[in-house]
Amino acid sequence: MAQGLLPFQYEVERRSGGMTVAAGLPMYMEFAHVMGLRRLISEHVKARAGNQGWTDDQMIMALVPLNLAGEGGAWRGLRRARGDSSFKNRPELGA
Repeated sequence: MAQGLLPFQYEVERRSGGMTVAAGLPMYMEFAHVMGLRRLISEHVKARAGNQGWTDDQMIMALVPLNLAGEGGAWRGLRRARGDSSFKNRPELGA
């Protein structure tokens, strides 16, 4: 599979099961990266006051995949993702 611009690599896995329903989200994030969404947010969104905490672009870019997956409004979505069989035994994902 062709590799994109983001700092991750796609891998072909030859085992059955473990497919996540969120497998397409990285392509949306690549699209956002290519179109310069982070830069546009930094230029046009001025919600952050001061220099503490996440920047506007960090906050919005963290919420984009949650909303694309339909989970942006509920903590139960994070619990559901932790129970997703494709995330099992992945300490970097908290599972």
